[in-house]
Amino acid sequence: MAIVVDEFGSVIGMLTLEDVLECVVGEVVNLGYAFEGHTTHKKGTIEKIDKEYFRADGRALIADLSDELGVRFESSHMQTVAGLVMEQFHHLPVAGESVNISGYRFTIESVSEKEIESILIEPK
Repeated sequence: MAIVVDEFGSVIGMLTLEDVLECVVGEVVNLGYAFEGHTTHKKGTIEKIDKEYFRADGRALIADLSDELGVRFESSHMQTVAGLVMEQFHHLPVAGESVNISGYRFTIESVSEKEIESILIEPK
């Protein structure tokens, strides 16, 4: 079995012996398990606080934030807003730290021991 993790250590996929066997012999009868129901990975949300201010869950997608703000954010390989911010800091920031990206100030609102949980976003 192989487990695939994202940039925050959350499980996002799994390759099982059944998957390998199906590649060799074709479709195998479903063994009756649903892996998706057991993952902690969930898509983050973006909340509009008022006309110009937003709160983003760290797991919100950069593409969704770009659509919401009408701004294109450049990131080498990150997919989440927390990844975009951490790419600028080069470390796990603490609450209250901020960084300017593409004309917006991203202020860390809350952090767990291994990930950014919430970010406030406002025009610079």
